[in-house]
Amino acid sequence: MNGKGVGVDIGAKPDYPLTKTTVDATTGEEIPDYSGFYDLKDIALKVKEFYNKKENSLKVTVRKTTVKAKDLKNSKKTIQPLQIKNAQGPVSVKPIKKGSSSAIFNKLKVNKKGTVTLKKGTYKKGTYKIVVRIKAAGNKKYKPATVTKTFRVKIK
Repeated sequence: MNGKGVGVDIGAKPDYPLTKTTVDATTGEEIPDYSGFYDLKDIALKVKEFYNKKENSLKVTVRKTTVKAKDLKNSKKTIQPLQIKNAQGPVSVKPIKKGSSSAIFNKLKVNKKGTVTLKKGTYKKGTYKIVVRIKAAGNKKYKPATVTKTFRVKIK
């Protein structure tokens, strides 16, 4: 105990051997073999560092967007259905096939700012659902965070 509550003094030597030993043939001395063991202080610091990190403050807002089918026939169209704010660390955005409309899934690209680019071509009129996963990797002070959002694109 360290006097500050229940705990273990990591620097203290244990009462039992932590290592395998081999005997030197010439001197008869026992030689400790530390292979396969980690420094407990390093492990404790990494665990403490992880649990002292704050939750990532990633906020994603979604809005419904409308695109005209005749505009998509001639050229690609860029829309901004996602707003990503307060992300700590690098952000990645990936569309997820499960739950998304298959008719439009292969015709779009999403960048890390949440901008969606629809390829040019013919689209049926209707409302299409797209599911995306937004990840903020975190940094020294914040933990990583993942958010899954669904937005709709209406083609008229």
